[in-house]
Amino acid sequence: MRKPLYNIVIFIFHIITLILLFTLCIHFNVIKLDFLDFSKEAVASFFKNDYVVNIVCTILTVAALYIIQIKYSKHKLKSDFRCNEIIHDVYDGIERTHELIKESKELSNEIEELEKDPNMDFNVYRKEEALKYLAFYKKHKGDFKICNIALTYPNNWILIDSVQTVFFINLNFKLLNIVNNIKNRRPNLEDEYPKIESLFTLYEENGDDKVLIQLGHEIHRFLVDIDFMSKYWFSLLDYLGYDPMPIKLYIELFKKEYPDYENMSEFLKLPVAQQNKISRKVQKKASKIYLKYRIRNFFK
Repeated sequence: MRKPLYNIVIFIFHIITLILLFTLCIHFNVIKLDFLDFSKEAVASFFKNDYVVNIVCTILTVAALYIIQIKYSKHKLKSDFRCNEIIHDVYDGIERTHELIKESKELSNEIEELEKDPNMDFNVYRKEEALKYLAFYKKHKGDFKICNIALTYPNNWILIDSVQTVFFINLNFKLLNIVNNIKNRRPNLEDEYPKIESLFTLYEENGDDKVLIQLGHEIHRFLVDIDFMSKYWFSLLDYLGYDPMPIKLYIELFKKEYPDYENMSEFLKLPVAQQNKISRKVQKKASKIYLKYRIRNFFK
């Protein structure tokens, strides 16, 4: 989830261009720096004013500490084994949810076609709509469960608690907004999925149309909430600067280069020096591939 290489390069070019432009303006006397020619007495008097100096130093110190704390916290969170494991699981859930929502677009189109029929009775429409949602649920029942678990698993809140603990969250309104959105959406999903399961079981037993319509409504709500939840989690991981590609490349290369050690227990039996040598070799190859990928996708 790193920023596109194109944006980074363009930003650097802008800075360099501004510096060169400013230098040329000074060289050709377009801009005169006479107004910056402070007298020694003025500079000395400024630094002799303890009150002003203390305020300036305090502001600069707080700003520096805040920036350093943000950078350091992101690094430590991603380095923490437990948090990193949670991040990896959540990202898998985001990818699965993305695929689920992508496939549900066809369902939405079918329901829109039903809405366009002016002759259809409202009760018939509700039943037909519910049947379509039910068919979609039956087809993706496993995905519903996995997505719900991945994005609402109790251990995920270890990461949320860690974020709240290590960041000055009340001074970071962007992060505060993301965390609050995740917390706000969580109860909905925790309530909706068990309802879907119980209503599905009940409908399978008695085939009641009222239960069917309620089931369709709950499935629709779940799809909306899980979509938003995945976006909120993605925003949080994006804020933390999590990029799954290097890890995935490393794992793929490791399995390809050393199939005998696909079982990690065998790999861990090797001497530490040999483990480090293998890891560095794979990491080096993965880094090269990742760099090539970023260059190929320069404008994306």
